Amino acid sequence: MLSTPYIQDKCLRGHTDTVNCLAFSPHIDYLASGSDDCSLIIWRVTSGEVVCTIRTPAPTLSVLWDPRRRLTVIFGCNNGVAAVLSDFQDPNSAQAILLGVKAPVYCLDLDASSGKLTIGVGPEIHIAQPIAHRRYASFDILAMPPELRSTSTSEGADDEYLVRARSLHFLRGGNKLVASYLNHGIVGFSALSPDQRGLLVSNLSTGADLYRLGQSALIQTYPQRPPVERNYPLVVSFLHKGNAVICGASHGDVFIRDTWTGEHQQTLEHDDDFVQVLCTGQYRQMGYIATATAEMGLNTYIKIWKARLDPSISNSIASAILTSTAFFYYADFREEWRVLRAYGAFIFPVLAVLGYYLWHIDDAACLLTVLRGILRMIWHLILQWLRDLMSSLWAKCLASLRVRLKQWLAD
Repeated sequence: MLSTPYIQDKCLRGHTDTVNCLAFSPHIDYLASGSDDCSLIIWRVTSGEVVCTIRTPAPTLSVLWDPRRRLTVIFGCNNGVAAVLSDFQDPNSAQAILLGVKAPVYCLDLDASSGKLTIGVGPEIHIAQPIAHRRYASFDILAMPPELRSTSTSEGADDEYLVRARSLHFLRGGNKLVASYLNHGIVGFSALSPDQRGLLVSNLSTGADLYRLGQSALIQTYPQRPPVERNYPLVVSFLHKGNAVICGASHGDVFIRDTWTGEHQQTLEHDDDFVQVLCTGQYRQMGYIATATAEMGLNTYIKIWKARLDPSISNSIASAILTSTAFFYYADFREEWRVLRAYGAFIFPVLAVLGYYLWHIDDAACLLTVLRGILRMIWHLILQWLRDLMSSLWAKCLASLRVRLKQWLAD
């Protein structure tokens, strides 16, 4: 819940053409913005100053912060270039991602537990993995669904790819991927709810809709009919841990609505300016929204809004426990499982050979003694592995909680 409404905190000017993408860093220290003016700007949120400006070879279409590494940003351009930048003092140090294809990079997402990076490149979706320090290479390509291929390209069209992935979302563990395709106005952008159970999608006809993930039944709709001359896909996002939603606006008024009732909560005014992209973030008890204008040339601006949320130490601790446990579960347990499978590939053949010879032992008492000894040894090995795993998870959860509590007490 809001303790206070969102108020405008900063108005940032520096881009000279439409802003295509926005993203807050994990701790809301920085804001990254990419534009048609072939630049990616990193802003300091507290002061509004420009930290660095990266000149890109083509308009910047997508941007993403790496949640595992501080001050690491990933971006994609209209000419097929995608890169990782981790040194703001040297913008030329960006490491190119090896894709093997030249097409616009429309969207990005990264799974923190597996390290997988997914990239919407033209009509394809690429899955990339690290091959060196902060270097990625594509190792798998997901083709467009067959029902969309017939209308995926059009000769002579302004945009070569009429159907392409607009939003990508990894589910926890990186084994499943949700892709939203721009397909003749049916779906524009999408956002995954914090609990990964709901999918908020925008369209070019009625506004935004909320679905339960994996189901076609509509849960809630948020009507917003754009004028014909500004009928473009609009970015959507969740706020307040999924309890509110927000959508871009073609008429200047950006609405915040209650997720479950659709009730209007607040309007963020931008005169009559076109706001196509936005991003949201929450850190401690502060909520942040960044909105950017389109089709305004030299008058392009970005607004940062913030509001104090309802403080609750119990909610903060519970959130820290759940977040830390989920992250380390998927990050560490998956690695431990790989190790266990490697041991199993060696142990099971040995046990099979032993079982064969034990089967031919005539003395029943001797057979039971040997089997008891083998089972005891296996049981002790399993217990030791579980102790080590739980000890590692517990230590890391405590360390994460300690950091979060220090940050809360510093407020």
